[in-house]
Amino acid sequence: MATTAPTSASMSLSISSVIARAPWRQIFQRLPGVWLIGVFLFGLFGPAHLPYAFSAYFILLHVLFIGSSVRAAYGIYYASSQVVTWSTTDWLEKYCAKTGAANGRDLRHDLPFEDVNHVILLPNYKENMDTLCETLDVLASHSRALTQYKVCLAMEESEAGSERKAIALVSRYADAFLQIVYTIHPVGLEGEIRGKSSNVSWAAKQMARKSKNHRVEIITVMDADTCFTEDYFTSITYFFSTATPEQRRLQMFAPSTIFDRNAKDVPLVVRCSDIMWSIAVMSNFFPSCPVRFPCSAYSISMELASSVGFWDTGAEAMGEDMHMYLKCYFATGGRVHVEPIFSPASCCNIEGNGVVANIWARFNQAKRHLWGSLDTGYALRRALLGVLAPGLDSAVSGFNDLKSRKKSDDVSSSFKLSTLGILLHRLMEAHIIVGHLFVLIIMTSILIPMGPNPSTFAISYWDSVTSQGIHPFLSLVLDLCGWLRFLSALPMAVTIVSYEKYHRWVGSERWQQVAAKDLPAGTPRVQPLGLRSQLVTVRSRYNLVDWIALPVSGFLFQCAPQVVAQVIQLWTDRLDYTVAVKPTLNPAASHHHKPPADALPIETASSSTEVFGREDLISDLKGHRIDFDVQVISPRSQSLSPKLPVYSEIDTLSPLALESGSDDRIRAEVHTSSRRE
Repeated sequence: MATTAPTSASMSLSISSVIARAPWRQIFQRLPGVWLIGVFLFGLFGPAHLPYAFSAYFILLHVLFIGSSVRAAYGIYYASSQVVTWSTTDWLEKYCAKTGAANGRDLRHDLPFEDVNHVILLPNYKENMDTLCETLDVLASHSRALTQYKVCLAMEESEAGSERKAIALVSRYADAFLQIVYTIHPVGLEGEIRGKSSNVSWAAKQMARKSKNHRVEIITVMDADTCFTEDYFTSITYFFSTATPEQRRLQMFAPSTIFDRNAKDVPLVVRCSDIMWSIAVMSNFFPSCPVRFPCSAYSISMELASSVGFWDTGAEAMGEDMHMYLKCYFATGGRVHVEPIFSPASCCNIEGNGVVANIWARFNQAKRHLWGSLDTGYALRRALLGVLAPGLDSAVSGFNDLKSRKKSDDVSSSFKLSTLGILLHRLMEAHIIVGHLFVLIIMTSILIPMGPNPSTFAISYWDSVTSQGIHPFLSLVLDLCGWLRFLSALPMAVTIVSYEKYHRWVGSERWQQVAAKDLPAGTPRVQPLGLRSQLVTVRSRYNLVDWIALPVSGFLFQCAPQVVAQVIQLWTDRLDYTVAVKPTLNPAASHHHKPPADALPIETASSSTEVFGREDLISDLKGHRIDFDVQVISPRSQSLSPKLPVYSEIDTLSPLALESGSDDRIRAEVHTSSRRE
């Protein structure tokens, strides 16, 4: 008996090791594509030869679709009910009321409101300077920009002249923020793909390396054309500073979104698609929802980001927002908490030169979004290893290294299966269900001779695959599903009314109210929002016609790109990243911030030569580059000085080293890791 237990334990470990070594990544990468091909074959032959199985799957898809429609209606209804309260809340006053602090600097609370720092990452590649200036102007207009905002311009080495752009922007906004610096993400790092995630990861690591106190910092990731109002940052400051130290280590913040900039300039189907994208984001923002995906622009505590090893940079991380959430979810055993923020991120619709070009550009953007099907495989792989081989997935167990913990506190296998089930359902909803439903609805409409006047093609096809008539149960299910699609109009009506109310407030009324000098008695005043972007689209009753385009928009920008992406993923996980076309701004109107007298002109960024007589200023401004002392071991990157100490940023930095905030310790650790290789 003495040897039985060790033998059983050894066998269990051996089985877990075999499971962990299986090529799950390659298997799950291809699963959506194989499943999709199976659905096509099921649509061709299932109704005739497997009527019960086909009927069960068809009605299941409809039930799941109705469920998501109801949830979306409730989510946008809840968001529309919160936005007014959000805009009129004095978050510092609320902080003082909750903590008992006298003001934002009162040290009686463990984290004073005014001590929170916002590390704002602005990844960009070949962005128009006017777009970047407007985004920085909006941030600079916030009252706490000088005391709490640390802006990092995350440039790409692959963009010619990117450093000149960064230097010109730094010189213009040097006096607008607590700190403004820049990084240049090297080309060709091992294991990386080109895109937002790898650039964000590089910039975040450099900011963490230079940080003196991770515990007071929140990283905000935003696109070059995203605009936040001031209450976004004050509200996340409130939630962060009033949380316990343990809760802060698990916090992310996801804003609602609104396309209120150039929406009037894009085709109706594109506008409708982006409206539904916003609604999908907010569909999980109601209080009892355990899973909330951030989208495009979001915030995360520096401690959490560093604990999980920052953003992944491989092919699976193309959709860096959802992927970072999933990484944090599994690294924390499902304990990561995403706080919904009802101060929306103002976004631009993608544009093109003409209607057809605009629709094609939006299709390519949707294909990139649906490339996130890899995240479904990623989550399945992490869930499988977390359940069947706990502790053997190094990516899962990394979070435990932040502080000394007992083995019983291992978070890698402690997530709730109920929450995990909801997570996987949401991923299926985003990457699987809608496409399958569209495919089968179209196929059954074309191939099954139903109704009083079936098409000749449907009759001929049915006769070619079977000599039997349509099964009565299949006929019943097809009729039932038709009624379910009709009933889906009810939650859609709630969605439309709630969204129009939401858009009217955040896109128009709050801006009017914050500018008003006199308000009716009893009307709460909107708190400072900061500068508004140059482009503005206000919806009117005539925009209700947008909703008519929903079926066409769903096919063009959900079903079709899903099919294309998942079929391509059968043989590759690589997608050539292309930058979306953004609207052109009026240069004179987009530069609001008054630069210092010695600032370089914006035109310097487009010039191949430095401004005559300003070499000393340019040399000083290059000191704002915080990755200048990092030499990367990369076969294709030659831009960094060979005289500097060599160490690699390819490896994930250890959470223990990051927690200390020490440059020397991090440098020594990564240098050692590089030697081990």
